[in-house]
Amino acid sequence: MSEPPTETADIPAPPVPATTMDIVEIMSILPHRHPFLLIDRVVEMERKKRIVALKNVTITSPHFAGHFPDYPIMRGC
Repeated sequence: MSEPPTETADIPAPPVPATTMDIVEIMSILPHRHPFLLIDRVVEMERKKRIVALKNVTITSPHFAGHFPDYPIMRGC
């Protein structure tokens, strides 16, 4: 004979917070758009603690055509 279910068995587990985001999710949060949207993908996230994001760039990206002719450089944050 099995035991009757307990009340806690009917309570769903809390949702697991997302730890990644794609460009569509990022654009739904940030108002920035190209060329000022400097995040393409979030690969790690601890809410309100830390975030690891990627930005895809090429040598033709506007970030490199700055103040240093013939010396492309992407400034740090």
